[in-house]
Amino acid sequence: PQSESNHSAVAQIITTIKTVPGVHESNMHSRWFTIALFSVLVCLALIGEACAQTQRSSNTPSDPLEMPGQRRVHVAKNHVRVELVDEQLSPAARMQRMIARSTSKKSSSSALSDHPSLGALQNQLLSDFFNGSHAFMFFPQWMASVSQDQEASFAAPCFQQNHIKLTALTGSTSVRVQFNSSHPRSPLCSDLYLLGDMERLVVHRVDLRNTQFTLDIELSSPSSVEALDLAKQGFQVFLMQDGLLGTLRDVVDSVLLFYQGPWTEPMAFEFLDALMNITYQPRNTGYVDLPSELYQPGDYLATQRFDGSEVMIQYGTGSYSGHSVMVMEIDGVLSVCESTGKNSPNYWPPPYGVICHELRAWMDLAQKADYLVTHMPLAPEYRAKFNQTKGEEFVHSVLGMPYGFHNFAFTFLDTLHDNYPPPFSPEFANIFVSLVDRINNPLANKMFFDALNMRLNTSCTSLDCILEATFAAGYQNLTEVIVIPEQDAWTYSDGKSMVCDSFVVEVWKAGGMFGDLEIQGTEFTPTDLYTLGVFDKTSPRPSICPSSPQDLPNLCQIMGRHVARFPHWNTITPYSHMAEHCPSMPPDYTRTPGC
Repeated sequence: PQSESNHSAVAQIITTIKTVPGVHESNMHSRWFTIALFSVLVCLALIGEACAQTQRSSNTPSDPLEMPGQRRVHVAKNHVRVELVDEQLSPAARMQRMIARSTSKKSSSSALSDHPSLGALQNQLLSDFFNGSHAFMFFPQWMASVSQDQEASFAAPCFQQNHIKLTALTGSTSVRVQFNSSHPRSPLCSDLYLLGDMERLVVHRVDLRNTQFTLDIELSSPSSVEALDLAKQGFQVFLMQDGLLGTLRDVVDSVLLFYQGPWTEPMAFEFLDALMNITYQPRNTGYVDLPSELYQPGDYLATQRFDGSEVMIQYGTGSYSGHSVMVMEIDGVLSVCESTGKNSPNYWPPPYGVICHELRAWMDLAQKADYLVTHMPLAPEYRAKFNQTKGEEFVHSVLGMPYGFHNFAFTFLDTLHDNYPPPFSPEFANIFVSLVDRINNPLANKMFFDALNMRLNTSCTSLDCILEATFAAGYQNLTEVIVIPEQDAWTYSDGKSMVCDSFVVEVWKAGGMFGDLEIQGTEFTPTDLYTLGVFDKTSPRPSICPSSPQDLPNLCQIMGRHVARFPHWNTITPYSHMAEHCPSMPPDYTRTPGC
């Protein structure tokens, strides 16, 4: 009977896939179909967990972040930090509460659920997947850190009392980790942890049969990299907040955002609404073919596309724009210049890196890519300051250089704690670098080590080398090195490293638009760019243009099926060292004065 039931369930799944809008027999073997099929197959296991969750909910508070006595503890050699959730929530905890509530709110409605042609089972299956509010939630939540001969306690969603201790073993260089859990909220619930340091990681599941855990760590010497890491950062405890199957679902939904399909845009909207409280209104106006004379060298074009890479940039930086390009005159031809990388889904043709297209050719590509594009002309005083010839010389000097992968993350990580969108955390950032290094060392060098070498004045190609240099320079961890401002003058092995918005600012800088101000374009994010007070706010919108971004009637939105938004547009007067030490925590992304 179970075999027949499974066969029937699989048949229902295939039927579900075929009835999803945009799926036909001819593309049943395409790559995105394979991912979708895998997603719903995993959902079968999630259905099996539903009964346990039903009983668990009867014993769990309605708000998972308001558990009685919950606390997050950081214990170091001479420092103890306890955050009592009951009394006052930290910004990250408040964000976690919003995520939990938003996810709960949307748990019965996903990007493709409630489709009129789908049955009840199909809608139930799709409600667990194709759900944008799950994207990027696979990152573990930091719970505690404990150094040698110290202890820490904290509460988790299932087990209310958890105690971890790190002690040195007599007569050896080893240390012992002891982790005990008690007082479960339900006999059926469990907690899943990621434990470790930058040299080792252990997955540990806590349930009624497994409440005690012991790990002996053999250190090669008291001065080894791992010993120094444990002394300075401690042994870390991270909670996989959605459990094993829920984390797998989160991974699948994150991957789906990067593959073009009928789910991509709806999932992106769900994500932006749930985690950033951003909604977009439909726009019925098509492409606005502005006369060429309305475009001037130095003008900024803010673009947006609703897919995984761009909403990830929005969530990390608080931006309402995902990509930045500018108008320039190159060899006498009015062009659009940008720094762009190979994208997924693959909607933009090669070449990549710093490139220029003739204006109309770029507009054609942007329409095919389904961009939102808004024209932001420079204010007269800044247009007068911008020297097109010098700007063009700079563009020629960097044409063909690769996209700024070397400092991609470093542009917005400006503070020790207030630039990490939950559930990502500064504690996990160090572990994440270690994980990338283990999986793909060349990628770790490209994305992290090259930029860290610039800050440490080293030439390391391994994590151990980076950590040795970090500790020797007096830093406690990598996050303290990461916040050192990037310098435009730094040149990497393959040339200058500029992400899209940094490229625009550096062209303006080369053209003399900022005068003697000390501006590092490589510290800018898309938000920093469109909030910069250098745009024309007095000239009326061209009469040929029928539409504008929300609340900005003098700007022209050139294309896009949704109305663009740019809160705080054109409000910050340029000043030296701007955007170098700015917090950016969701959902408000409040900017401190003078950052």
